Amino acid sequence: MKKQIVQDLRFLTNLTTFLDIKQFNHFMQSAGQ
Repeated sequence: MKKQIVQDLRFLTNLTTFLDIKQFNHFMQSAGQ
């Protein structure tokens, strides 16, 4: 049970990081133009 929670947390963290990077890249492109 505990292992499943850790996996879910890791998945959410990866997803959040991925979205943050996408938003950051978009922001940098907008700022660069």
